[in-house]
Amino acid sequence: MTADPVTHADELHIESARMFELLLDWFPDMIQSVDAGGHIVFVNRRVESLLGYRNDEYVGMHLR
Repeated sequence: MTADPVTHADELHIESARMFELLLDWFPDMIQSVDAGGHIVFVNRRVESLLGYRNDEYVGMHLR
């Protein structure tokens, strides 16, 4: 039995996104990603040392 190409492509995309977030997480500068509604969806670990927020506190906040 062969793997469904769409499923395999999806798995590769998910793995690639995880690797990219891991790379960003160790970047020495603060990095954040915001969705179209202005909600923070990703921050790297530098946020805690610069702003004092834990990642789980900062993700979901709305930028005004």
